[in-house]
Amino acid sequence: MRSVIFDLDGTLMDTSADLLVAANAVFRGLGYGDLLEHGRHDGVALKGGRMMLRTGLATLGIKDEAKVDAHYQDIIDAYGTAIDVHTTIYPGAMEAVERLKSAGYAVGICTNKPEALAEKLLVSKGVRGAF
Repeated sequence: MRSVIFDLDGTLMDTSADLLVAANAVFRGLGYGDLLEHGRHDGVALKGGRMMLRTGLATLGIKDEAKVDAHYQDIIDAYGTAIDVHTTIYPGAMEAVERLKSAGYAVGICTNKPEALAEKLLVSKGVRGAF
């Protein structure tokens, strides 16, 4: 069977703003304030929670992988509570998925986002059934 596998973050959907909001909530909880900026750090957001932690902490001169590990779940939890406030599906993305399906392709998603969060986001955006 012919198949096309899509990435989710940064390919089908722009999730960067919600990811950055979650990371900054964790940084504020640690007493650091907002360390990542929408627009400037969007690409970092798409590399996952650990990269956002590393990048934000690095702005303070902190390179501490134990701190990254200790607060990774905090980002996941914060993101899960507000996963689709700012997230948008890229224009034409779902039309492309439907054209592929109509041409006989199976379509799926591969993401570094935890599975439960990916499912939640796809359902909330009304596109879970497409994959």
